Amino acid sequence: MYHHHGCGKTTILRDVIRQVSNGVKYLKFSGKNVGLVDERGEIASVYQGIPSLDVGKRTDIMSNIPKYLGIEMMTRSMGISVIATDEIGGNLDIEAIKYASFSGVNLLFTMHGKNIDDVRNKSDIAGLLDNNVFSNVILLSKNNGPGTIEKVYKTYNKKLEVV
Repeated sequence: MYHHHGCGKTTILRDVIRQVSNGVKYLKFSGKNVGLVDERGEIASVYQGIPSLDVGKRTDIMSNIPKYLGIEMMTRSMGISVIATDEIGGNLDIEAIKYASFSGVNLLFTMHGKNIDDVRNKSDIAGLLDNNVFSNVILLSKNNGPGTIEKVYKTYNKKLEVV
């Protein structure tokens, strides 16, 4: 998921984390163990070890730790199916995402960018896009209010295409 500022992406990310963790009954999806790396405490708002915001019953949270370290630690030791974090950026984050994906962990994260080309040019994310590490990429805007979905890209035949 990538976005412009003020598009509701942290709220959407939190909701997706909660649904992946709890499951979605009408989809017959029972839920997965989620590891949330909440570097700045904005997603779960943990206070004295308890999340103030609902991120799901199967979600383990690491707060106030650099994203790349949290991703690496969760990949190595926690038996997590999905790792989520907000606003990845630097190449250390990208390397951690690469490590997690090659270890079989699913990833859910946000990144700033005007469009997919802008995101591609920002960091080493292009290599992950080109190697089909992501099955979906969603562009958010605030054109019709926060959370407007502008485009959805999906990997088809090893190529990211708009659906």
